[in-house]
Amino acid sequence: VKSAQTTMALSQRLPRSGNIRHRLLNGRRASLLTLTFCIPFVAIISFWQHFRMMSRLDARLEQAAETFSKNSHEMILSESKRDGIYPASSMGSDFDSPAEDELENNTSHDSHFSHLQTLVYETSGSIIPIDLSINHLKLIHRAPGRPPAPPLSPFASNATISEDFLPVVRTIELIFRWRYSAKTNSRVKDAKQITAYQVIVRRYNDCADCNDHRDLIIAWDSGKVDIPHDEDFPSSVKWSPGEINANNTPHNSSPHPGEIFLWKVILWDMASRPHSSLSWSKFAIGPNDDSEWRGNWITHPLDMHTFHVSSSTNDEKILDECELWHKRRSLPLFRALLSAETLTTVLDGDDDFVTSALLVISGLGSYRVSIDGVPLSSSGPIDPPFTDYSKRVMYRGFDVTSFITNQQPIRNKDIEQSHVIGVTVASGWWDHRPLNSGLIRFDLLPRGPVTIVAQLYITTSKGSVHTVIPTEGTAMKEFWQVSKGPIRESDLFTGEIVDLGVLSAMEGWDTFESWIEI
Repeated sequence: VKSAQTTMALSQRLPRSGNIRHRLLNGRRASLLTLTFCIPFVAIISFWQHFRMMSRLDARLEQAAETFSKNSHEMILSESKRDGIYPASSMGSDFDSPAEDELENNTSHDSHFSHLQTLVYETSGSIIPIDLSINHLKLIHRAPGRPPAPPLSPFASNATISEDFLPVVRTIELIFRWRYSAKTNSRVKDAKQITAYQVIVRRYNDCADCNDHRDLIIAWDSGKVDIPHDEDFPSSVKWSPGEINANNTPHNSSPHPGEIFLWKVILWDMASRPHSSLSWSKFAIGPNDDSEWRGNWITHPLDMHTFHVSSSTNDEKILDECELWHKRRSLPLFRALLSAETLTTVLDGDDDFVTSALLVISGLGSYRVSIDGVPLSSSGPIDPPFTDYSKRVMYRGFDVTSFITNQQPIRNKDIEQSHVIGVTVASGWWDHRPLNSGLIRFDLLPRGPVTIVAQLYITTSKGSVHTVIPTEGTAMKEFWQVSKGPIRESDLFTGEIVDLGVLSAMEGWDTFESWIEI
């Protein structure tokens, strides 16, 4: 009886299970129909909204690009007027054109010069050169994360430095590099490939009225270099002085240490339309080897006796190094006087205008440079970058033209203002606190007194370069003064200790008003 009842109960449940399965199938069909029609509908609406948003964004970007291009063109024209460069269509009343006899005597040169300036300001092409660099070094106007400017002394100069990092390279490292991008709303077939390029280098001229030697403005012109369709675009272009380019121009001179240059690049697209970089990029030429460093390494006299250690065992050497390290505290300050008489003597016989001034400096230990109370090193006390000091030491260069000329045309006979260069030093990667640890090999840590070397290059409108602060003779050594400064201790690992009382008492130490003859 139980078996029969169980069989009857199971037979009664079968239709119920079938009904449930039927309802599930119908629900799945409804879900599939909903997905089939709703997803494409939602996708179409989303695509339509995205298309409207992108259309509005393109219109705004195009309007912003036109405004930026107009402002950049006006800025470049103002630069050309300041530096004595005349675009082909600017020989009217808005620009001071050269004398007529000069144009007659340099007809062929001015013809190329006018054509060159037309190319320099050309923006009709579809390919824009960007990220100009010299040997992978890029001009940085304002470094990201730049610390705030410190308060200046009341006697500090009103001049400022125009960039946070100036690329300084040797003559053998003059390699021009750049990237490029397509212009907004350009045709794909026009921006597909670069068909030609041209590199133009001109001497930096911070003097607005120094137009006596226009033929020396252009330092090098590669001419238009065509690129065959079956060849790739070159990754770099090297300065080749002395070569005659396609335009047969004489502007191919060798650069000299201390000179400052500006350069541009022009690219041609598939439609043979040129487009130049929107602004001039700056770089400088530094000393090529030790023979071109006329300055000597200088240090504090009290630190000279801490160079050598005579102990034999490692433990005794560590103890002696600790004692010598403590003797080198506090860290010194260096300053040099550039008197008007000194500058006049160095420029004796050269009556041309001063067009640029380059200060190069290096040191064992980190340094911060200032001139007339205005700091030049904005990147903090980590100059120079870390290297193997047994093989090489890096140096940096600063464009100090505005300080030397006071932003006015100045000749040898017109120099009346004196200047003071100040150098604040710290340990940096050099002369760490002696550590006795099994994890650190003491003999591999570089140490010794902090020391610096510096010299100044002044270039005139004829291209003559003069060196100041050589410190190689007895007459020049009196320009440098050194004193123990407010920094008691400075280490990348253990921090920095500053005596605020000494810091306050030495305010304005790097200005001419605080200079005291010893």
